[in-house]
Amino acid sequence: MQHAWPDVNNAWLLGWIAQWIYVFIAIWLFDIVCLGSVSAAIYSIIVGVVYYYLQLNMPTLVERWLN
Repeated sequence: MQHAWPDVNNAWLLGWIAQWIYVFIAIWLFDIVCLGSVSAAIYSIIVGVVYYYLQLNMPTLVERWLN
């Protein structure tokens, strides 16, 4: 497995900022929404799935935002 430095440009920076904003909001809402262990598990699964799809589609979203 090879690792390479990311191509740091405006698109990469905007995608990185958008992902961290999502994480901040998800953690902030966790304190508000999750009152028990079942709701915490369901919320965590939903947030994880949405983050996965956000990460997959981030290049497309950033390209739309920059145009």
